[in-house]
Amino acid sequence: MSHFRYLNDSTEMRHGRTITNDLLEQDMQRHDSASDFFDFCRFNLNYHADNAIQYFVSSFSVLQDSAKLWNRYGTTGDGVAVVFDTKRMGPDSSEDASYHIAKVTYTLGEQAELLRALITATRTVLVPYINRFGYDIHDVLVQVLAVKLCSHLMHHSISLKDESWSVEREWRTVFLLGDDPHEKERVGVRSDGRPYIEIPVRSANPDDTRMPIVKVIAGCSADSRLIRATLDNCGYSHVKVERSAMTSAFLAQVAERS
Repeated sequence: MSHFRYLNDSTEMRHGRTITNDLLEQDMQRHDSASDFFDFCRFNLNYHADNAIQYFVSSFSVLQDSAKLWNRYGTTGDGVAVVFDTKRMGPDSSEDASYHIAKVTYTLGEQAELLRALITATRTVLVPYINRFGYDIHDVLVQVLAVKLCSHLMHHSISLKDESWSVEREWRTVFLLGDDPHEKERVGVRSDGRPYIEIPVRSANPDDTRMPIVKVIAGCSADSRLIRATLDNCGYSHVKVERSAMTSAFLAQVAERS
């Protein structure tokens, strides 16, 4: 999983945070008993050191053979698309670090609906509590609720993207690096300086520890024999290799139109 600051869309976190701030601002402007709480949450989301956010992401797409994805990520037809049975994907049995799988949303309506549900649920719990006990920023229960809400909002924010990226039809796994020193030791650095973290994935079938790869689609310029040999050497002789329907000429046309 790559650190989110090194993804190809550098605006990702900012986009999600803008939507989140707008929704929290709406609750602040209600000027009721919970307004100060949402003001506090907004402060927590925006005023902290940059290195406090340590999210690592891996990206997938529901599209198996897309011209735009071949041009963006498939070395213009010289790469491969690996197709997984996602229902059988799971963490390695030795993996105790948590990550969640999220569908990326691209429209403002979907994004607001997703985040608003979290804020509304928090308000439903908070208002009766304030009406009975009053609001005190030093109240441990209030602080815990704020931390929980901010954590969930931040998790969802990294799965909100501008509509111009909707062509990718993305799902992603998101891992939050905690303060545990043992977790931080897992961070590696690629040759180009990008930090990453390895999360072992295997089939959920206890009798088959291999990754649940269904097939590999070879790009129009890829070496199918080399792909077949690589799969066989790695224990995936059962995985079939198909040739992409996208020709070099068609990829070039799509790239030119884009």
